[in-house]
Amino acid sequence: MYLHNLSTGEEWPVYDDLSHDQQETWAIFGVYPNFSWTPDSKNLIFYAKGKIWNLDINTLTAIKIPFEVTSQQTITDALHFPQKVFQDNFEVKMIRQVTTSPDGKRIAFNAAGYIYTKDLPKGEPVRIDSLNHFEYDPAFSPDGKSLVYVDWTDELKGTINKIDLTTHQITPLTREKGFYYTPKFSNKGDKVIYRKGEGNEVLGYSYW
Repeated sequence: MYLHNLSTGEEWPVYDDLSHDQQETWAIFGVYPNFSWTPDSKNLIFYAKGKIWNLDINTLTAIKIPFEVTSQQTITDALHFPQKVFQDNFEVKMIRQVTTSPDGKRIAFNAAGYIYTKDLPKGEPVRIDSLNHFEYDPAFSPDGKSLVYVDWTDELKGTINKIDLTTHQITPLTREKGFYYTPKFSNKGDKVIYRKGEGNEVLGYSYW
């Protein structure tokens, strides 16, 4: 709590133990309760920490003003439904980064952080590997036998990988840690093009 001199513009603190009123959000719980001067302008009456206080602005001594309140409160059990927040298997509701093989017989896509392939039209989705790394941005080779994709771990950062869809052998194509995006094969399948960018507040900024 501060006093402000209207003549000089000076300000100085007189009390530093107020309760937080949560105005740092948008006052969803209300702004701080009003305070009031005594008629002689020598004291301030205000609320803090569940009490009402009388502050002498000259000595900066705050004296608690006792009060009692009689009230009745009805406490009702909150409506609650048990929720299982984690399960090993669940039905994916959204897939991302779908790409179709050159012959149109297979797709690859990202679901919940991993890459799957599926034979069209009614094949079962199958993960391309069993690693715990996150996988993104799949793209087929021109012959449809391989995929390039982005592999990610928080420790090792990103890597561009190539996987043989028959043997499931994985070949890293980049050696430096970094942030890699959207790898694609050339039309002949002899080259891979990709973007290398920078991090952010979530992924970090090292190895950009």
